[in-house]
Amino acid sequence: MDATPQQLEALVILQDVDRIRIQSRLALEKLPQQAKAAEVRRKLEDVVVKMSQVGKILDQVKSEIKRITDEDSMLAGKQEELQESIEGASEDFRSVTNLTRELEGVAKRRETLQFELGKAEARLSEVSAVADQAAQARDTLAKQESDLAESFRNEGNALLAKAQQAQEERDKVIATLPDSLAKEYERVLERCGGVALGFVKEGACTACRTTIDPNRLLQMRKEAPLSHCPGCGRIVVIERNTQ
Repeated sequence: MDATPQQLEALVILQDVDRIRIQSRLALEKLPQQAKAAEVRRKLEDVVVKMSQVGKILDQVKSEIKRITDEDSMLAGKQEELQESIEGASEDFRSVTNLTRELEGVAKRRETLQFELGKAEARLSEVSAVADQAAQARDTLAKQESDLAESFRNEGNALLAKAQQAQEERDKVIATLPDSLAKEYERVLERCGGVALGFVKEGACTACRTTIDPNRLLQMRKEAPLSHCPGCGRIVVIERNTQ
């Protein structure tokens, strides 16, 4: 294929900026932060669910403590009333006996309530500790997610800027090539995994390392300065006096 020295230089530059452009975009796709952030979000969702469950248990325990303290407060008032009634009926043996029996029942119930209250408060302490741990885990995971997002933005923006700069340079360079050569370069670029250009050195293609048959090499020299590698199909720069 025919090409001027300026067009050959443009092809080499184009190959370089395409390498930068493609590698930058591949690096962006492979940044680990996205996968890590997804895993952190999954854990965070699990923690939020656990916090909701623990919150419901806390509400239940607090309700139980309120029920116990309310009942104990009511019984304390009743206990005072019974004591006053006993003192006022000191000469009525039967009334005093009945009131005393009722007072003992109230005292016994208050003892039971104190036992239940101790258990409920211990349960409250236990569940509160779990809630605190879950909240700490949530805050830690939220910070990890935020840090990963910031890291991805910083690295991603740098790679995007690099790819965009290469794209702009590419647009300028490819505009200097004849349409036929530009189209052939694009075709080979797409077919050959992002590397469209090679050189013939010491009888081999620098892109795929294939040693070229001497007879085919003679034919390629006649096509200089550009030909196609018989091994990989890439465009190759070749000089008529290449050995």
